[in-house]
Amino acid sequence: MKRNTHVYIVHKAIEFMRDSVDNLLANTSTNSEVRKASKVSKAKRGSLKTKAKKLQRLMYAHRDSIIEAAWASDALIHDKRRFHTFKLFKDGIFDAQEAKAFRKQTYRDIYHRGSDSGGAPYKVDHIAAVISDFRKLREYNDNFSTREIQYLYILASHYIVDLHVPMHCDLRDDPPAQENILGKPGPLTAYFNKSLHGTVEDRWEKAVTPLAIESGYIDIETHKECSKRTEYSCAVEFDLEEMSHRALIRPVYLDDTGIMDFMIDRGICSFERSLEIWPPSEPEYSSRKVTKEITRKIFAEAISSVISVWLAID
Repeated sequence: MKRNTHVYIVHKAIEFMRDSVDNLLANTSTNSEVRKASKVSKAKRGSLKTKAKKLQRLMYAHRDSIIEAAWASDALIHDKRRFHTFKLFKDGIFDAQEAKAFRKQTYRDIYHRGSDSGGAPYKVDHIAAVISDFRKLREYNDNFSTREIQYLYILASHYIVDLHVPMHCDLRDDPPAQENILGKPGPLTAYFNKSLHGTVEDRWEKAVTPLAIESGYIDIETHKECSKRTEYSCAVEFDLEEMSHRALIRPVYLDDTGIMDFMIDRGICSFERSLEIWPPSEPEYSSRKVTKEITRKIFAEAISSVISVWLAID
């Protein structure tokens, strides 16, 4: 995701946070498609609404930090290769022997993470733990400011959102640097073309930018940003006043120990979505396959997941 997209999703997570508690899903399965909404008690939803209201107040107290914090991972920290991705693969996509040697970790028995393939879930879990520590330390020492705590919440959102980009979670999006030096399991034809990732994210950025400007989330710095809505803008528009839009934002109830598993689950779901969009058996790796319907699901899930993690932090 690009800058304006990250800023837009963060703002939507803040806006929808309190109302979305009404749609809270129980974390009863690692498969997000079979989670059920009615398992969370009314009392629990009530306490989470109170927490959401306080978090909204914290976020809005330092609105001027949102743009920088949402984009700091790319612009200031520069840890893209290590923590913005979670490149997975399954058996059968690559050469069997090469793939076996390339495995670093295996999840749910069938999903393999390659060596040097990113650890976004671990980064999210770590930042969540730091936020929890800072909140406790602030009760003792108010030198830990609310601005610092809010900045960390927004910073965490960047990694959460990136886990919803199918290309971020598919090893096929990480081709060898040189064709004659593989360094990764073959064949080379299994990998996406280098322009695919950027083309998809550019499409989303162009769709989001006019909405972000209209809502006052970003400032207009050049005439190029004064763009009109695109055909994909309707797919990324979420209006709090629209009941149908609110219905799409469905956070999952987690405790602070469930964040890691939830983030791994989100990465796996993104990888599975990548396989659905671009089946290995049909290697036409075209950006046209990322439809408006798929885009809307990705954005709704990204907003929901940011809220899920924020509410889970103790």
